[in-house]
Amino acid sequence: MILTQRLASAALLCALSHVATAQVVAEFTGAPLAGTAPLTVQFTDQSTGGAPYAWSWNFGDGSSVTMQHPYNPHHKFVEPGSYSVSLTLISAGFGNFDTVQKQDFIVVEPTPFEVAFTSTHTVGDYPFAVQFSNGSTTGYSISTSF
Repeated sequence: MILTQRLASAALLCALSHVATAQVVAEFTGAPLAGTAPLTVQFTDQSTGGAPYAWSWNFGDGSSVTMQHPYNPHHKFVEPGSYSVSLTLISAGFGNFDTVQKQDFIVVEPTPFEVAFTSTHTVGDYPFAVQFSNGSTTGYSISTSF
């Protein structure tokens, strides 16, 4: 009888251990995946399995975040470029974690700009002096010569 109880207890402990350490599988989506800077992307955790207790996101631009509950972050990508994003899921079991990395997952294009200018006048007699004003929508300096 004692041997039967011990075997039953061992089997139950083994079953509970298996449930608590079921393999986690990290997965996520994001939207939008491309656009002009600055681009804000909403990420959604679609991981399965196990009983995760930490979600660690790396956005590929030098910033990351780790949370101890399901977390669907949004992140703003400021600079143009391609960004690889990863999610590491850590479960309660010893060494039970999974990482998914998506190469070049986010593509940020430079912000387009419009070159525009106005002048004080456009018609006149020689010598004709004109003052131009920059109305361009860019952060870059503009140089002109005639």
